[in-house]
Amino acid sequence: MNESHAGKEPGGGGRPGKAWLVVGAALLLLSALAFLPREKKAEKTKRSVVVEKDPSYAIPSQRRSYFKLESNGSLELRDGLPFRGEGLYDLERTIVPRRTAVIVMDPWVDTPSGQLNAEHGRIADHRLLPLVRQALSLEHPVLVLTNRPSPDKSHPSVHPGLAELAEEGALRILYHEDFDDDAFAVLLRGERIDTLIYTGFASNMCVIGRRTGMIPMIHHGFRMFFVPEASAAIEWEESGDDNATHVATTRIISQWIAEIVRFDDFMMVRLSDE
Repeated sequence: MNESHAGKEPGGGGRPGKAWLVVGAALLLLSALAFLPREKKAEKTKRSVVVEKDPSYAIPSQRRSYFKLESNGSLELRDGLPFRGEGLYDLERTIVPRRTAVIVMDPWVDTPSGQLNAEHGRIADHRLLPLVRQALSLEHPVLVLTNRPSPDKSHPSVHPGLAELAEEGALRILYHEDFDDDAFAVLLRGERIDTLIYTGFASNMCVIGRRTGMIPMIHHGFRMFFVPEASAAIEWEESGDDNATHVATTRIISQWIAEIVRFDDFMMVRLSDE
């Protein structure tokens, strides 16, 4: 036996070569790297979303209630139940003009009744028209509801001041014959309107009772307001000059249909962009 083979096992190659040492070290390094925490992928830069807020304003309102109300107009509860606290409650509401339509119901001043024409005409001249102009300056949509003109002119026509604003494109005239309450609600919601301010004639009839009037619209879920100074009722002779029917109608409206907004408060409104 040669001395060069002494001490070697059969089939053995002696000490491992350098190449095998390098391979073993590389495998150990890879194994170690597998257990290191992985770097997170760079997150995409998030852009801030700027939501443009529609101009709004705050205005006093009033609601009459048999039950006690909270300062926000909701029922105050005692032991989980409402309790008596009748009164006229002063509230404050935020109005967004672009989502709040001013409704002018049947502003007629050429009916068969000269007395009605005189009374309603006076209110239209000194309250209704100024209110509509103020509403337009605040960017409220204004909708005038009336009968479609008839060829024989048997249907009353709208106040000439409102007709002129319609011709200028400042407001729209809609005809009762084209809308029931469902169609009117669809029109309003299609224009993102959720609040209605009612004016016009007559408070105890068309304003509350038309298919496009206050009672149907509150059942469609609209938030409601009423400006009594820009409206009037069909008064009975025994009412005298105290407008008792309109006062009583306004009282009923304020109990469950709409909150009352006063003409003077509306005319003082200025928009806030905040």
